[in-house]
This record gives sequence, C-alpha cells and structure tokens, in this order.
Amino acid sequence: MSFPSGTVLLFGYIFFTFELFTYGIVLSIAFLNLAVICPTKILHVNLKSILITQTFAEMLYVLVRSVMLVQKFTFNDPFAPSDVNLQSIIICDSLFRHWLGHVLIIERFLATVRTNSYENFSKFGFTLAWFGTTFIIAFLNTITNGESWTVTQFNLITQTISTLLSLIEYLVSDNVKTAKQLSPTFLCLFLSNLFMNFLYSAIAFNMVTESYQISLTRAFGIWADAVFGAAIELTMMTHHPLLKRRMVTHLKKIFCIKGNQIGDITNSPAVQVIPSAATQQPSSAVKSIDKRVGAMKEKFCGDGGVG
Repeated sequence: MSFPSGTVLLFGYIFFTFELFTYGIVLSIAFLNLAVICPTKILHVNLKSILITQTFAEMLYVLVRSVMLVQKFTFNDPFAPSDVNLQSIIICDSLFRHWLGHVLIIERFLATVRTNSYENFSKFGFTLAWFGTTFIIAFLNTITNGESWTVTQFNLITQTISTLLSLIEYLVSDNVKTAKQLSPTFLCLFLSNLFMNFLYSAIAFNMVTESYQISLTRAFGIWADAVFGAAIELTMMTHHPLLKRRMVTHLKKIFCIKGNQIGDITNSPAVQVIPSAATQQPSSAVKSIDKRVGAMKEKFCGDGGVG
C-alpha cells in the first residue's frame, strides 16, 4: 500500500474545496426548483410528486456529502474514510435517484396511453408503488455493497441495467407526452447512469487499486452525479414554457431585476420631469419677454401719438 505524494494531497484539497463550492450552486438550483414546482398546478400530481421527491433526494445527497467533506478538512486528511453511515446514505441516495428516472418515463407513458382518463388518475397507490420499488432496489444494492471501497457484481449488474434502460428511455422519449420538454432530462439521466457505470467498472475491475485512488475516483463520481442531478432539475424548468416563466420570475425577484427596466427608462417619472421642466422654463421666459415687448410697443406708440 503506497501513500499519496504531496502533489496528490494538494490536488485532493483543491478538488474537495471546489466540490464543496459546487454543492452550494447545486443546492441553489434545488431550492429554485422547489420554489417553481411546489406552488404550480399545471403539472399532474403524479409527475409533480416524482419531481419533488427527486429534488429532496438531490438535496439530501449534497448535504450528506458536504458533511463528509467537512470531516475530511477537520481530520486534515483528504483521503480519510468518512463515516460508514454517511457513505451508505450516499450510495442509497444515488441509486434511488437513478432509478427514479425510470419511474418518470413510466409516468409519462401512462399519461400518453391514457390521455383521456389520466388527468383524473391520481391514486396514492401509484405513488406508493413507485416509491417502494425504487427504494427497495436502492436499499438492496446498499446492503450488498459490503465496503464503500468496493463494487460488488450485483451493484455492477444493477447499474448496467439502469444504464441500458435510460438509453432506451431516451431513444423512445419522443413518443411520450411532453417529449419536447423532457428530452433533455432523459439525456441527462442517461449520461448520469453511463458515467456511474464507468465508475463502477473502474473499481470492480481493479483499474484503481490504491485507497487514495479509489477515494478520488469515488469523489469525482459523487461530484459528477450531483452535477448531473442539478442539470436534470434545471432542464425540467428551462424546457417547460410555463415553468421557465415562473423560474425567470423568481430569478428577477432574487436579483431585484425589473422587467424591461432598460427599455422603459425613458418613460420613467424621473426622466419625464426633466423635459417637462425644461419645456416649462423657456415657455415662461418667452411669455415674460413678449409682455415686456408689448408694453414697450404700447408706450412707444402712445408717446408717438401724443407728439
């Protein structure tokens, strides 16, 4: 077992600092997503529950990973193993979110084939079924994982199946309801699964062997998974016309941006006062001069008439 060099340690600190900074952005996107989706009534209740669950899972994933990073900085060792319970939560959460993407395509498929009756289809049993099934798959993969440093054959098979399913879902997504809005989301889901499949393969086939190498590989995979999760949430908002409008409204409120502020500046009261004052002053001056000229004419004419 070899120990990391000083350069590797420095790279670890830099990467983990960057990772922690990235999670602040990911959390901001998650909060924005909740602010946009929760109050809206334009989404079907089943789709809405899936998206909200996905966002909360993403937030839990990022918060737990942030705690793990703080522990690394506290112990002054970037490659020190984190708490086993936190590692289990990370693994379970990641698998849960990946399989949640498959639930999304199933829900959209039901909305497509049952166009007339699906609007009133909001039974609790459907939500309970997809949540329970997804959680069981993630939980089984977590408890069979053994150690956080390893990837079992069951983990690799499950992840490979998830990757193949996400590829098929992306290819057939054009045939489901609201395909235009969801196509980028399914692409991000496929890329996320594909990346995790490469990561699992690298560990399972001993492409990385040293503990610090596995730690860096895992860390990069966790970071990429969180970024893909944020991309999934962002594309859900940016590619849906009404959700995009709500997102822009919230962003304007956050950054105190008023619509058409630059274009309407010439119509603002402050600008209107200036020309009105400028037009009033010459007008009154001209009137005063006219009165004086008129008085002089009368006096001149009057004096001339008497003479």
